[in-house]
Amino acid sequence: AQAIAAELPAPPTTSVLVGIERGGVAVAEALRAQLPAHVGFGTVDVSFHRDDYARRGLRTARPSDLPHSLEDTVVVLVDDVLQ
Repeated sequence: AQAIAAELPAPPTTSVLVGIERGGVAVAEALRAQLPAHVGFGTVDVSFHRDDYARRGLRTARPSDLPHSLEDTVVVLVDDVLQ
C-alpha cells in the first residue's frame, strides 16, 4: 500500500483502485483501507475476457461497479494473482 501511495498523484488528479472479481476485490479492499481517502474504489468482472473459459466454463458475469468515468483517472488494477 505504501508503494502504491507513493506513485499516485495528489488531487485534483483522480485515482481509483479497481479490484478484479473475485479475489482481486478482497485484495483491493485491504489496500484501500491503507490508502488516502481521495483514492476511489471500483470492481470489474473479466469473465468474458478469460482465455480458459473452454476448460472452466462460463459463469454469469457481475456488473462492473466504477465510481465515475475513468477518463483522466489513474487506474490501479488489483488481482490476487501474484505470478
